[in-house]
Amino acid sequence: MGLQETKKEMFSEAMLKAINPSFSWHWLPAFGTAGGILIGVKDSLMEIIGCQNFKFCFTVVIRNLVDKVVWRLGVVYGSPYEDGKQ
Repeated sequence: MGLQETKKEMFSEAMLKAINPSFSWHWLPAFGTAGGILIGVKDSLMEIIGCQNFKFCFTVVIRNLVDKVVWRLGVVYGSPYEDGKQ
């Protein structure tokens, strides 16, 4: 699951458990008023083995625990500011 424009500077453990208690979460904090990105995977099905932040994309590398297939999950976003848009 990927959520963008969360408008949060941080998430408490209780809030993350309220969203989904069986997920493992990675958090890319807010940039100015743009928001932030939260990516989570269900612990019983996937494990997060890495993450990377690009200019307009936050990705996690995940492995399926059943068949060991590795995936890259990305949340893509654009600049929230006019000077960053083309």
